[in-house]
Formats: sequence, structure tokens, C-alpha cells
Amino acid sequence: MKKRNENLIVFINSVTTGFFGGFLLSLFHLVIHFFNISKINHEMILNYFFISGKWIGKWYGYIFFVLFISFLSIVFALIYYVLFRKINGWFIGVVYGLMLWTIFGLFIPLLFYDISFTELVTSRTNVATICSFILYGVFIGYSISYDYEITVQDKNVETTD
Repeated sequence: MKKRNENLIVFINSVTTGFFGGFLLSLFHLVIHFFNISKINHEMILNYFFISGKWIGKWYGYIFFVLFISFLSIVFALIYYVLFRKINGWFIGVVYGLMLWTIFGLFIPLLFYDISFTELVTSRTNVATICSFILYGVFIGYSISYDYEITVQDKNVETTD
């Protein structure tokens, strides 16, 4: 029973980490677009997910974008939780972030739009998006792995007592 509660706590923490990771990623993206570091705006990202309309350019479009990415990030955090939670360190988070950038920066535009994302935007935008996905991957990966490791250590300490 106690093991189930510990796994549930790690799972809930992973969902929370995913939500806030997506929240921070979307805000970071809006900031780098505002300062013209990235040429990709939130409308282009939402169009990748077949969400379009004039309302996206309004203030509530920004709020929708942040919430959409935050909830989508929960899915990516749960994927990380299932696949990589037992791997310690930040390096796997970097690899996970690069895998996500490869999926969303290379494969999805080629599959659905027949365009190459790297050709569509400047190298400065590519560097900014790669760095943001790396930061996102490290945040998600390190947080989930650390939480899992602490839970395992607490369980081991309780069983030895």
C-alpha cells in the first residue's frame, strides 16, 4: 500500500512538473519572440496543431497558447516518467529536449506541411528554439528523476529502520 502511495506521489509530481515546465517554456518562447530572437510566433505553433482563427492574435490567444502548451507538456512529462525516470543526471534531459525539438522542429513540419523548419527560419531562431527545448528537457528530466530518486531513498531508509 505504501509503495502505491509513493508511486502516486511521484506521478502527481511529474504531472505538476510537466505543467509548470510547459508554462515556463511557453512564456520563454513568447519572450524570445517579443525581443525578435525567434521569428516563430505563437500562431505558427498553434497552426502546427491545426488550431487557427483570428482570435489567436488577441490577448486571450496568448493565454490559450500558454495553457495549451502547459497541458501538452503534461503528456511529455508522463512520457519521460514512464521511459526515463530511473536514469539520474541532467544529460538524459538534454537528449530528451533534443528529441522533442527533432520531432517538432523537423519531422512535423516535413510530414504535415512539406516544409523544412530549418529552411523556414533563421539560424538565430533555430539556436533559440534548440536551447529552449534543451532547457525544457533538463527541467523535466532532472525534476522527475530527482523526485523519483528521493522517493526511492526514503523508501530504503524506512525499510532499514
